Amino acid sequence: MRSGSLRTKILFTTVVLAVVVLGAACMDFSKFSKAPVSVSFSITDPDGNPLEHVEARLEGPQKYGPAATQADGTVVFPFVVPGNYQAIVRYPDGLEDIRRVPVWGGKDLVLAFERGAFSVETRVADDFSGGLNDSVWAVYDYIDYSKAGDVGSDPSPVVVRDGRLIFQNFHTGGWTQNQGGIVLREALDLTGATTVVDIAYAEHNWTELNPGFFNEFITGGEDIFNINGFRLTVEPNYLDTRISFGGDGSFQPGFNTGLSAAPFKIRWVLTHEQGQDFTVKVYVDGDLKHQGRLNIGTMNAEAVHFYLWVANNAHQGPSAIDEIVLFQVYEEE
Repeated sequence: MRSGSLRTKILFTTVVLAVVVLGAACMDFSKFSKAPVSVSFSITDPDGNPLEHVEARLEGPQKYGPAATQADGTVVFPFVVPGNYQAIVRYPDGLEDIRRVPVWGGKDLVLAFERGAFSVETRVADDFSGGLNDSVWAVYDYIDYSKAGDVGSDPSPVVVRDGRLIFQNFHTGGWTQNQGGIVLREALDLTGATTVVDIAYAEHNWTELNPGFFNEFITGGEDIFNINGFRLTVEPNYLDTRISFGGDGSFQPGFNTGLSAAPFKIRWVLTHEQGQDFTVKVYVDGDLKHQGRLNIGTMNAEAVHFYLWVANNAHQGPSAIDEIVLFQVYEEE
């Protein structure tokens, strides 16, 4: 299991693409080898330090990625079909760099980018391979799952099986919603930062499986949506941003957008602008699907807790995720 804190220094400069591009926009590849090749992204600061949490992808005859750089600052796509591509790099604050690149058969390619002037603090990075870490997460259980008749020997909203976090989505009946999930024990400060939440959805049945930020840390006995906060509603057929019943903020333009079937990866980006105002961007498998402006009203952005929970009033089968990564990006002078 990967979990903990990390501070990585990153410096802004002009992006450098370490490949010579001659007439790449309309190159004819029909007379050249069609053998797949390896295309690597190497993303560093101007001092050569690798940058983590940067998404890279290729779009052209086929699509590769997105995939995020790890600690070594690299992403490798090993079997790329030759052709004209766009190499797209998206930094944690949502800015993108795009270059046209010809990929030749039989010639592996390394693309080098550099950028700077922000720092990254990873709050949690958990693939649940070691189970649910009780020092990082608490279980949030709005109803008593031990009273659910079909819960069996696991009276908990969440269990970890085979390195996957399972949201059991059991229901006691009637209109009372079964709300259960996990809450990050560490309180976060959303001010002065871009907060990024990456969630890999593995199974998503007919239910809400929502990430959200709220001002109180609770593990049961109350509906979290009655607490001051906001969430990203993630249902199998749409997603949108919603203010809690206990909040008084607003979101514009206030529309929702469709989703495809799981598996998919969501990147939720919250950038603090000033005061109580944030911009919101949501990417699904690398594509921007939802955006707007969020005002959090009287919510205290300096002390919030992150939740991921099921909310549904019908038993539709379990949902599951493979990984949660939450990090914050800070601009530096």
